Amino acid sequence: MKRQQRGQGRRETDQQFARAALAELREVWPARRLARGKRLSETTRLMRLAAETREMLALWTYYRLACLEAMEGSHMGMA
Repeated sequence: MKRQQRGQGRRETDQQFARAALAELREVWPARRLARGKRLSETTRLMRLAAETREMLALWTYYRLACLEAMEGSHMGMA
């Protein structure tokens, strides 16, 4: 009995959330459809972000390898 009540409460909450999300989507969707020219700038921005992420990952990897190499070659690595 309690499980059914909890399930019903969750379903109602989920339905309210879905309705709110749908209402927000209805408000935003027409503005997004009109702004088709912005897609190129968003694509460019995402490509730049991906390139920066790859660069940061490469720098981090290089840094970690340098740290490991330093630890192996020094007295600190022997401890």
